[in-house]
Amino acid sequence: MKRNILAGVSGAAAAFVIIWLLELAGTVIFPPPPGLDFTNPQAVRAAMANIPLGALVCVLIAQLAGTFSGAWVAARIARRAQAALAMTVGVLAMVAGIGNMLMIPHPVWFWVASLLLCLPSAYLGGLLARRIGIRTKLLHIAGPMP
Repeated sequence: MKRNILAGVSGAAAAFVIIWLLELAGTVIFPPPPGLDFTNPQAVRAAMANIPLGALVCVLIAQLAGTFSGAWVAARIARRAQAALAMTVGVLAMVAGIGNMLMIPHPVWFWVASLLLCLPSAYLGGLLARRIGIRTKLLHIAGPMP
């Protein structure tokens, strides 16, 4: 039980750190307008109206990569219920993404892509972690190869 709690917390933390780092890297490629006051909601909305498509794609990739990675971490650490923990990380990332999209207006295509791809990304991360875990266990049982 403790290990599964650790797995869920670690997976969620990994997801959010990776999303943050990738979004930060995206601002290097697509910097915000000079002097943008992020504490002013109207200024942020105005900037979002003129954001390049590539910047939004970078944010979407960050969300999907972070969700995938966080789900992978959760499933690798967990002893049982790996799929459930991976999907829990996916749901948490999706809820955080929805909160972000509600605070900062995003185009409709971004909403659709984010909502359609977030949970499959978590599922694939969890699936990959479980497959690697099964393969590792089988190799351990079989012993060293001649």
